[in-house]
Amino acid sequence: MSNPTSAPSSSKISLPPSPTTTSPSPSSLTVNALVIDDNIITGKILSKILEKEFGHHVTCLESGEAALEALSQELFDICFLDIDMPGINGMETALAIRRQAGVNVVSNGVVGCGIGCGAESSATSTGSTVSTVSASALAAASKILEQNRSIPIIAYTTNEWSQRFMDVGMNGFLAKPATLETLRSELERIF
Repeated sequence: MSNPTSAPSSSKISLPPSPTTTSPSPSSLTVNALVIDDNIITGKILSKILEKEFGHHVTCLESGEAALEALSQELFDICFLDIDMPGINGMETALAIRRQAGVNVVSNGVVGCGIGCGAESSATSTGSTVSTVSASALAAASKILEQNRSIPIIAYTTNEWSQRFMDVGMNGFLAKPATLETLRSELERIF
């Protein structure tokens, strides 16, 4: 067994099993993947490999905030998450995914589910803004968020493997830039 804290990107890292999912096999069905990377070029490289080589559907986003919004609106089978991003970084995004229950966690506190949850804003007579969320919109978003809580999250980073990734609920590691071989190996391990 290799030491995860010093494992070179070419060695296989031994990780605990990913959460139980009902995700389809990547070789037999299309997987709905979420790629989050503030560097659009490396995000697109991974997206193109997933789409062209494996035939998977990919949503590519540039921030943790956008990822949390997407996870409240659509079911995903796997998430590839950059670690070093402005705003909500990859570690905070992973924690928020694992802990979501209709609330989005951000780096400076907690914000109620308003984005992507059917929220409407209105100005009060004092000039402050009040957001209201319809019960049905909140229930639908909460159900999708709950289902996405257990998706496999893969750290997609130039950083070396770290136990911290697993500590926040990540299930694997893929070094940048992704290659067909390393991606295939990680998908086979997960699915």
